[in-house]
Amino acid sequence: MQPVDWMLRLQQKNTPENTRFLVRAFIHEPLIIRAMQQEGFLEQALERVEGWMVADLALVAMGCPLKAADLRKQEMIGVEAGLRSSALQAYENTYKKLTPPANLAEAGLLAIALRERRRLTNGWHGLLNELTQGKLKEQPGLANEIWKTSLAAK
Repeated sequence: MQPVDWMLRLQQKNTPENTRFLVRAFIHEPLIIRAMQQEGFLEQALERVEGWMVADLALVAMGCPLKAADLRKQEMIGVEAGLRSSALQAYENTYKKLTPPANLAEAGLLAIALRERRRLTNGWHGLLNELTQGKLKEQPGLANEIWKTSLAAK
């Protein structure tokens, strides 16, 4: 799908004002733009996503049936073991290699890992230090590149 095609398709399903808002928001998220250009992604998103939250788009990219609203509930229940394992593995790989997520699904897994960390520690205490320690202290731009989409999806 060409870059303009997904925008036109989105406009067919939304008001012009809403489409402009979404395009302006997504234009700063290359992982979302790439996902929108993948065959079938936009159709799945149009079927499943109501509020166009980054988390919902990441869950669609992951092929995960969960909805972001379910993950944001006050009583934070754990995600199923397979998803938790994949999320932790993605987190560990990202933490070791210091490479940004390759796609929206990977960013979604990192967001799930961050959510699980919050659930287990009862808060976000120490997260900023954890995500910016070591080499990332010297390269704040890299920390932003690695974590921005995942933090937006949490």
